[in-house]
Amino acid sequence: MCERGFSPCVLLVSFFSLLILSACGGGGSSTTSAAAPVFSTQAPTAASQGAPYTYTPALTDPAGGTVTVALTAAPTGAALSASTISWTPTALQSRVPNRFTLTASTSEGGSATQSWTVSPSGTITLNYTDTYWTENGPTQQKETNFAVPNALVPQADGSFLTLNGVYVSPGVAQILNVPAGYFWLTADWFNSFWTSSSTVDLGQDYIGANTSRSTQATSFTFSISGVSPGQIFLDTGVPYCQFADYVLPGSTTYSANITIEPVNGSLAGWSPVHTIYFHQFAPASLGSASPLTDYVLGSSLTLSNLTLIDGATNNISGTLQPSPQTSLNIDILGSQWAAAFNNVAPTPVTLQASNLEAFAEPNVVGRSAYFLASTFPLVSPIPGYDLASVEPSYDRVVGLPQPAISTDTDFGTLQYGDPYPAPWTRAVNFYQVAYASYGGDYPAYYYLLNGETLPLSSHLAPLAPLATPVRNPTINGASLYTEATLNTTTVSLSWSAPTGGSTPYGYSVVAGQVLTVDTGGGQGPAVYPIASFLTDKTSATLPPLPEGYYYIFYITTLVDGAANVESSPYRRALPSAYAQVVSAPIVLISALNSGAQKPVTHANAKARRPRWQQRPLRP
Repeated sequence: MCERGFSPCVLLVSFFSLLILSACGGGGSSTTSAAAPVFSTQAPTAASQGAPYTYTPALTDPAGGTVTVALTAAPTGAALSASTISWTPTALQSRVPNRFTLTASTSEGGSATQSWTVSPSGTITLNYTDTYWTENGPTQQKETNFAVPNALVPQADGSFLTLNGVYVSPGVAQILNVPAGYFWLTADWFNSFWTSSSTVDLGQDYIGANTSRSTQATSFTFSISGVSPGQIFLDTGVPYCQFADYVLPGSTTYSANITIEPVNGSLAGWSPVHTIYFHQFAPASLGSASPLTDYVLGSSLTLSNLTLIDGATNNISGTLQPSPQTSLNIDILGSQWAAAFNNVAPTPVTLQASNLEAFAEPNVVGRSAYFLASTFPLVSPIPGYDLASVEPSYDRVVGLPQPAISTDTDFGTLQYGDPYPAPWTRAVNFYQVAYASYGGDYPAYYYLLNGETLPLSSHLAPLAPLATPVRNPTINGASLYTEATLNTTTVSLSWSAPTGGSTPYGYSVVAGQVLTVDTGGGQGPAVYPIASFLTDKTSATLPPLPEGYYYIFYITTLVDGAANVESSPYRRALPSAYAQVVSAPIVLISALNSGAQKPVTHANAKARRPRWQQRPLRP
């Protein structure tokens, strides 16, 4: 008997086992796999929305048998019939990847698959439906007069293909056959958005009704008591229907006959106005730590249920009363605001001024309108100052009366009047202005802004920056803060996302030409914006700019509670904030003489000089 373990007995048993199996025929044959069918065609990947797409694959069986084909993965609506795939891409299937898979089987049991993706070019739909915030609530209205945008699609050679938009109906425009991916949506050089969206809401929010125009002069006879010497303001919440006048020293009444003439043949009509607000301001010091002074709303008068007639004389009378009082705690972290101006220009910047204000948005509830009309000031550095800015304005007057705040300062509590309806949106707006002086052959002052607008309902002291500047900005791979001459008219800008503050919803890039102008005291340089671009990326290749100019580029960090660059760039909500950097002067010249290829724009794109070129680039 064999012992356990590895021994000659084991070998002997194994030998006889193999002999028996061999005699019975077990284990003496092998299985050969059937040959896989071969696809001899490639599926087309080009398609267009609404156009038939077909593909008939060609296959062979190396064994000479028959081949059957099944469509095992496909977008909705695609079908295989008589060995041909048929599909008509819908709007939802255009400009996005659609996966196909074919599985082929031979009569001998062989199989193979072919997979591909189709991203059809498609239609970009642009919606222009505006929201008007009125006494009766928000109303929607389709725009009938708007500049139809184009799509500028980047090409592999660095050029841009222009696809023209078409007017479809009131409030709707379309751009056909736009390939998948990103493109510049542009109506003019001051309204360009980097987007991949197939549907874009270009509507805006406005304060007041969409008033009809009037060609008649409208008169008013005022008899208002309870006033103080100084300015008296009339606001309505309807665009262009407001004005200011003066109460003479020693007077406690305001009596006047005022006629408002049409401007350029027409003016906003007064007939939609049913409520008028009169108010006056009084100076108020903000704490003892700084000579910061504001004006606060004092006495006021609200007249409701009015019927005003365009072209007639309207009698208005009433008495101003002390407004209901409320308060604002003003504690500003000036050190953080000052630090936000570090490394934002080629040279160190100088803090110049600050601005603190509070306002009410007429009829607006729960969000922020795009400010077609002036908001109603509650706290203002200048009585009657237009507070309608929640982001940088390149024609803003600088040199405000409030000094810059560079240290942490608690100004205490400020009392002010607020007679307006409780549901309206209230906000506090604070920003600081700084400037850099440089420019080589064109020395100039370049102003920068850093600020924010917060809802008063959620404002919590201390006040710190919500937006911080971008970091390490570059132009065509070199520092944006280094003066340069570039042999190109197309520039690529990139930057690192800000650190600290809130997450940006996007970035604004403004290109301005440095030109010599009459400054009133002689000839001097000024910066005129010629193009503005909006993106939520941290880089952008701009369409070609006019050559032969010195350029200054502003990059602004933008924070907003609602705006979406790619799908609804004009819809806004609080809080809103911004912070800027400014470049060194950059010269762009034609690359034709350097042997390089000059970037071009295809089709009917033109280098247009918009009307905004006449405005100086002053944040």
